This record gives sequence, C-alpha cells and structure tokens, in this order.
Amino acid sequence: MATDIFGDVDRNADMEDFISIIIFVSVLQSMLLNGKSYDLKCSSNASWKIRAKIECNSTLKYYCLYNNVEGKYVEGCTGPDWDRKGSKRIFSGSFTREDCIHKRFQPFIFWTNGSLSDCVLAKSKCSEEGQLVYKDESANDDRACRCDHKKSYSFIKKPRNVCYCIPTEEDCSCYVKSCPINQTISAGISF
Repeated sequence: MATDIFGDVDRNADMEDFISIIIFVSVLQSMLLNGKSYDLKCSSNASWKIRAKIECNSTLKYYCLYNNVEGKYVEGCTGPDWDRKGSKRIFSGSFTREDCIHKRFQPFIFWTNGSLSDCVLAKSKCSEEGQLVYKDESANDDRACRCDHKKSYSFIKKPRNVCYCIPTEEDCSCYVKSCPINQTISAGISF
C-alpha cells in the first residue's frame, strides 16, 4: 500500500476510529439520557432538582421511589404524595405505604417530592465504648442507648432520662466509673 506525503492511509484508519468513537459515545449518551439501559438509583439531594426538571419540568411532581412489584427504583411525574411518620412511600402501580427498614427512621411526614426515596435518617448504632441498645421499637424515632452498668460503664453527662439517652438529641458517651468499695453501678443510679 502506497501512501503520499500526507499519509492518507493512516489518516483513513484514524478517521474510522474517530467515527466509531463518536457513534459509541452518542449511543451511550442516548441510553443514559433515556434512563432505560441501567438500574436506576435515585439521585442524591444535590442532583434531585436537576433530574426533576429534566424528567418532569417540575420539582413538585417528580418522584423516584422503590417499586416492590418490579424490584427496582422507578421515577415519574404524578406526585406529590406523602405518608405519616415512621413510613415511606413506594410505588407499585400506585403510591402505597411501606415501613422504614430497621436501620432507618422517619420522624416527620415523608413527601415523595422531597429529594428522598427512603426514610430520612439512619438509626444510631449504640456501639460506642460501653454502649448497649436500650430501646428500638419505633420507625418514628431513633434508638435509645444505655451504658453497660454490668461492666461499670456510666454516662459521662447525665441524660434527661437516667436509664437511657437518645443519640440524635443528647450526648450518650459512656465511661468506666470507679465505685466505692462494696458498691456497684445499677441502671439509673448515680452516686
């Protein structure tokens, strides 16, 4: 194969590669913009409004929720809808209620257009040094923690309730407390 001084053979090969890249990028961009070729994950708070404007031209009507029938997240423009404390909305052909998963809680009304697809807050783990779970009964509230008095732990700062504290509302740090001779720490008792 002969080439002229400008290297036309190499230029043709480079042009074919360039065209292939342009076609690939165009197809990939089209797939991403249509949102049909990948498993949808709801946008983070920062990009929620942008996604709402693109999909619905409105932040009020846009939602991105889990569809328990299809087993994936779906988005649409038929919102807003809401649910009570301790619950979230899911979409399975229509809006319906679902309890928060055990690791999360929802202390206020859940709105579908509020840039969230799950209950808003993660529950405290009560896993710092000397801490134990005291109570975990509600999807409306955070877990309550206590200090392990059987191992001589006590609250550094006395909480509102002497037996437990709520980590999202107060300091629940524990420390090993020395007891006078012949005394032990009991739950809710401080000396």
